[in-house]
Amino acid sequence: MSGHSPALVALKWAAALSALCLALLLGRVLRGRPSLLAAATSLLGLLPFVGLRQLSLHVVSYEAYRGDARGLEVTAIDFLACALLVALPRPSAPMPYRRAFAFFGLAAVLSIPGSALPLYSLFSVWKLARVALVVAAVARLCEDEAAAPRLLRGMAAGVLCEALLTGVQHFALHQYQARGTFEHQNTLTMACNLVAPIGLALLLVRPGRWAAAALIGGTLVCLFALSRGSLVSLCVSLVAVFAFSALRGLTRRKLAIAGVAAAAALVVSVKALPTIVHRFQTAPRSSADSRALLERAAALMVADHPLGVGVNQFSNALENQGYAGRAGIDVSTYDASAIVHNIYRLNAAELGLPGLLAFLILIGGPLALAISGTLRAGDTARGAVLLGCAAAFSTSYLQGTLEWLSRQSAFAYLYFMLAALVAALHRHALAAPQAAGSTSVRAVFAGAARQLASLAAPAGKGA
Repeated sequence: MSGHSPALVALKWAAALSALCLALLLGRVLRGRPSLLAAATSLLGLLPFVGLRQLSLHVVSYEAYRGDARGLEVTAIDFLACALLVALPRPSAPMPYRRAFAFFGLAAVLSIPGSALPLYSLFSVWKLARVALVVAAVARLCEDEAAAPRLLRGMAAGVLCEALLTGVQHFALHQYQARGTFEHQNTLTMACNLVAPIGLALLLVRPGRWAAAALIGGTLVCLFALSRGSLVSLCVSLVAVFAFSALRGLTRRKLAIAGVAAAAALVVSVKALPTIVHRFQTAPRSSADSRALLERAAALMVADHPLGVGVNQFSNALENQGYAGRAGIDVSTYDASAIVHNIYRLNAAELGLPGLLAFLILIGGPLALAISGTLRAGDTARGAVLLGCAAAFSTSYLQGTLEWLSRQSAFAYLYFMLAALVAALHRHALAAPQAAGSTSVRAVFAGAARQLASLAAPAGKGA
């Protein structure tokens, strides 16, 4: 519901300013208190999973709009990030990805004059600024590497809470596709899929209750939510993590985890496989048809506006600028104000080809650092976290062809928290001595080839 009366708007501004003052005061309280700072770090990782819409305030709100941003929103995560920036000492290095954020932000700002609804475009620019604030806070936080496991424990706790809630929704409330505290099951599952591969990667190198909670909880969430794309993405990311970890060298621990995972998969298959197969077989064809039509509309926007129709303008252009009709969308059957479920086409349509390039640079940086960092860090906890992030990022980018997740607040917060964590761990990996087991991509695959050759060699012709 939108409220635009002067009195209500003034009240919202007063509430936002009061919350900011409290955040700054909290920052002073946290300063010099390690135990409180540790709790705040875990809380930051938890917050994306606890119903973010209930912990936010829209100073200006247009809830009926179907874009990715519907107002000038501030959330509990923003206030906590402000508190952490006050509590922590000045950083020893600049904010990571600052040039990529500036490039993408410039593309978004330059799209505002050509927008049909400039205020709505400003909403998205404001969201980007808030995400950058969180990146700065997490990067500064993780200059102390001890903060990394605390942040990940908070995320694992969030995944576990979602698993418990979706289990209740699925079994007790008989929801065929549970969605936890999120608005949609796809957003929920992809958020959990960012954390679950990190859990597996850590378990392969050392025991950890929170790592196990992230892995098991994330898997259960995908089963209870029955999101087809997320189930595939989770399987691909987990297999990739195990395969790359195994290429570094098989250990008894890794073989034991593989055996447990195989047994668990067998049990799940017996119980849940019919439901999963039914979900794939009965998925409505209209869903695929609507995706194709919206992608056609996005292509038409790019053809008409090489510099984009304006950030956060896709829904408005589709409904009010004739693109629904030109794309063949029957408004009596499909939603004429929907968003294209392809993050790359969405950025191209709204920001033009330069904006799409800026977006690719923005998401390419974290993946590049995760890959190079895990190769240097080797088979260590640091290398495992970076490996899990690399797998999670890669599969989320692939699923971006089917979703517009990176524009959704909860997912964006979580993704960029991990991106900032990756940048910090990469710096720690460069500063540390070369880890045992660190190697290049070529060496990893050469080692794998030697292992396969030894396995294929006839008995008695071994070493």
